[in-house]
Amino acid sequence: MSFYLGSPAEKIVAIADTGSDLIWIQCKPCDECYHQKAPLFDPQASSTYKVVSCNTDSCSALPQGSCGSASQCEYNYKYGDGSFVDGFLSSETISFDTTGGRRVQFPKSLFGCTHSSKGTFDENDAGLVGLGGGQLSLIRQLGSAIDNKFSYCLPSDQTNAKSSLNFGSSAVISGSNAVLNLEQISVAGQGAVSVKQASPGRAGNIIIDSGTTLTLIDDDTLQSVESKVKSSVDLKQVTDPSGDFSLCFDVSGAGGNVKFPDITLHFSGGAPVVLHQSNAFVHSAQNTLCLALISSGRIGINIFGNVAQQNFNIGYDLGAMTLTLAPTDCANL
Repeated sequence: MSFYLGSPAEKIVAIADTGSDLIWIQCKPCDECYHQKAPLFDPQASSTYKVVSCNTDSCSALPQGSCGSASQCEYNYKYGDGSFVDGFLSSETISFDTTGGRRVQFPKSLFGCTHSSKGTFDENDAGLVGLGGGQLSLIRQLGSAIDNKFSYCLPSDQTNAKSSLNFGSSAVISGSNAVLNLEQISVAGQGAVSVKQASPGRAGNIIIDSGTTLTLIDDDTLQSVESKVKSSVDLKQVTDPSGDFSLCFDVSGAGGNVKFPDITLHFSGGAPVVLHQSNAFVHSAQNTLCLALISSGRIGINIFGNVAQQNFNIGYDLGAMTLTLAPTDCANL
């Protein structure tokens, strides 16, 4: 997603991530950081930049923080894949272009000025925008200004199309409401597989994460789903050369007649989400098509990833704690 940071405003392109809260941008100096194509943000060049002190509620909202030598609030933010960023929690003016052509400013927004980073970050991104439910996320900070609502529609990764991130009344979507609790998965209309439920006291058993590519489910459920997929696909099984996927097929002799089963996710609230071939299968290599569901065992949490989310208009209402999904051609929305 793109937005503006600082005064004068500097355009930033960063990852939109519903699976985390902290907004962070790589800042000068950044000697031990992943390489990015865009210039690093220079906090000294902005008249509205300010470091947050340690003894604030904002600093205590960090999952892991410490106090710097000058009482600055320092963060060490880690992600499920082992990536991490370090820097200082700061405040700055964040701005957005609107569909009407004007720019809207949000002064004193909290973000992380990162001075050290390592992990699976892309050189085209200058940082990350946390869209999660925590206090430091962009959505929680905008709060009443957007009525705690936002939506997005991810176009297929087979296109170069762009789409809008919508806030407030523009984010209200007509569709099925779901609770982030995955009850069952069915393949091609066969008998549904029950998904392992969360331990007592937890509200759900899966997170929706725009920052994770694939969908992750527990091993027992995955094995049952794979078994049903195997019985529905009359193609030779092959080993994934990358080692990421556990079920792959050789499609070299299938031409354009390859047909794979729909996979339906049944969430609480009576909202079935049908994943067609483009949402449920991905090319791992030439002529190798793999099931885009993998084991969540390594990180211990189920994730509804962004391949599965493509061509759904997805609306979030953090006030009502509801999620709405509507099948949509996102490239032409």
